[in-house]
Amino acid sequence: MGGVSEGEPAVLVRDRLDVLVEDEEFADLYPSDGRPGFSPGQLALVSVLQFTENLSDCATSREFP
Repeated sequence: MGGVSEGEPAVLVRDRLDVLVEDEEFADLYPSDGRPGFSPGQLALVSVLQFTENLSDCATSREFP
């Protein structure tokens, strides 16, 4: 994860949410045809980390490519 190191709050959030947010929970929100999207669980996780770290959208895209 970019410049985030072990022991920082963002890492703790990631480690805990990784098991709580499953892609299957979001399956009904995505169409079954067309181009595959990003993992809904990962998008949710990045959104939480963005909020936790108080990052702009641009900073988040650099930090969590």
